[in-house]
Amino acid sequence: MGALGFSPGEVVCVTGATSGIGKACALGAAKAGLAVAAWDIDGPGAQATADEISG
Repeated sequence: MGALGFSPGEVVCVTGATSGIGKACALGAAKAGLAVAAWDIDGPGAQATADEISG
């Protein structure tokens, strides 16, 4: 088991991924090698986080 109790490549869903703790969790999970589903009530903001993860 890797970082955050997940194995690399597993999918993690992060709610509130547009800003604050949610965004930090999404970016941290991606950095740890997890696939991230970034969810937020602000669709364009969640897409911006996903784009940041994708590079």
